[in-house]
Amino acid sequence: MVLGGLHASVLPEEASAHVDAVVVGEGEPVWATLLEDFEEGRLKKLYRAREMSPSYRLQESKTPRYDLLDINKYNRLTLQTTRGCPIGCSFCAVSRMISPYKMKPLAKIRQELEAILTLWSRPFIELADDNTFYNKKWGKELALLFSEYRLRWFTETDISIADNEELLEALARAGCTQLLIGLESSAPASLDGLDVKNWKLRQFDSYFQKIEKIQSYGLSVNGCLILGFDTDDCSVFESTYEFVSSSNLSEAQITLLTPFPGTPLYEKLERSGRLIEKTFWERCTLFDTTFHPKLMSVDELSSGFRWLMQKLYSEDEHRRRRERFKECVRIGRTVRDKSPGRHYE
Repeated sequence: MVLGGLHASVLPEEASAHVDAVVVGEGEPVWATLLEDFEEGRLKKLYRAREMSPSYRLQESKTPRYDLLDINKYNRLTLQTTRGCPIGCSFCAVSRMISPYKMKPLAKIRQELEAILTLWSRPFIELADDNTFYNKKWGKELALLFSEYRLRWFTETDISIADNEELLEALARAGCTQLLIGLESSAPASLDGLDVKNWKLRQFDSYFQKIEKIQSYGLSVNGCLILGFDTDDCSVFESTYEFVSSSNLSEAQITLLTPFPGTPLYEKLERSGRLIEKTFWERCTLFDTTFHPKLMSVDELSSGFRWLMQKLYSEDEHRRRRERFKECVRIGRTVRDKSPGRHYE
């Protein structure tokens, strides 16, 4: 058995106790060598991607074998167009553990789309990206490529996409249905120091305006918010509820701050002795409290989070957001129908 990914890359010694081999970093640069070593009976315990290809490029990637899937068992297929995220939030493992930010060549993406379309004539696709549209120029080219096909798809990006109306229109015309965006907190104090350049804090005052702008193109926004920052006290649960209610988001996702090993957040909490347990993989669910909050107790954070879940996902709140989502769908259909020669159901 071979193990790779975030956990294995951060703690390869721990991972190696459970498998035959561990891959640290990106899998593609080492996979062929690993298989050859296995066939020759000389499988090593540890393979480090950067020792084999310090600058692995996505143009070297191969098209996934989608044909091996039983398509009847999937409501979506995944396709990766970018890897990593350059913003670098302190709690985020993805932005720093596996790869610097990189974009896949459009010709490679086209090959993967064509492979998917041989199996599914009207697919729904999830982009397995962390920040697809950080590069707006490349993003427009990607949207133009997607607009050549009859697709529905969604992805993750950051709030700055609202500043580029040409890109928003291109996404709507290309069949994008939703953007998952890390808003992170309803309190600006919690955003202070979250990333190196305080970029997200500088966006906060325009959150509502930018959400409205994005959704005005028929692109529903799934806003992601985190509870448990050092500036959060017991009032954060009510203020987060009010924030979501006032934001006109078509969907909202809340999680608990989780110090994944290898992140600056983990190192900070470990140094200050605030981790409940040093190793807690079974509680890395994003819904379990794993450290001692600064301005409330563990029980207050856990119970406040449960209260907020019940409020935000009540039948009435869900109905309101569902209506906003339906409105986005109607707007998106109108935008797409204006595209020359393009007609969508």
